[in-house]
Amino acid sequence: MVKLKITTISSLILSPRMEKALYKGVDYKNIKKNIKNSNIVNIDNINIIYPFYSYEERDLLPENEFLYAQEYYIPASSLKGALLSGTKNEDDNSFRSSILFQDIKISNENIELKNLYKFQYLYQNDKKKNKDNKQKTIYKTPKFETFFPSVAIEMIGSGKKFETEVLFRCDVSVDFKNKLEDSFESTKNKLNNYMEEIERRITNIESWIEDRKLEDQVEKSKDNENYLEKLKKIKDNIQKLIQQIQNNKI
Repeated sequence: MVKLKITTISSLILSPRMEKALYKGVDYKNIKKNIKNSNIVNIDNINIIYPFYSYEERDLLPENEFLYAQEYYIPASSLKGALLSGTKNEDDNSFRSSILFQDIKISNENIELKNLYKFQYLYQNDKKKNKDNKQKTIYKTPKFETFFPSVAIEMIGSGKKFETEVLFRCDVSVDFKNKLEDSFESTKNKLNNYMEEIERRITNIESWIEDRKLEDQVEKSKDNENYLEKLKKIKDNIQKLIQQIQNNKI
């Protein structure tokens, strides 16, 4: 047996999706405007909530306000899949079946109700526009905005800490440790790739701004800062995570 300590490095979404979605007027009456752990601005516009995994039945309560569940959980199967991903052969499958994970129980204090957000127009092909009988390369102005404004999602917040126990035979302990190290190394490589790609997007967009190639470009710098600052903040956060991984030697 080994005890695992887990810290979320970003918001974590785990949902049964459509079969457990909660619908306004069917599964809940409304959402309180001052509901805790939520930054949704237009809360009256939310018509669908994708819940985090919980053991409670929360549907078909149209007379009640939406409430968080008393307790949530991370399914053992999700944890096992995340930590032991990449099985390629029969030996790997046999190894996975010899390790027993359990659900991680989560207090509702760790759950947040939020919208999803998205970037738009970070990738664009050249677009030609006639101006004064001349062709000019124009790009749409990138955006950072709510994705599906009528949908909210329950998620675990960033920086939350949990513990769980994993059961296995003594003869597979070394293999299990190696699998974890492989999984962490794969995650570190993904983070490096994300950071490099974000740097490329920032460089491209800054060149569009400098060359005045954005559609409806506004003079005020603040109007162009929002999505760029978001990208830079994400890049900086990823950089800090990579440094933290190296410092902790995980």
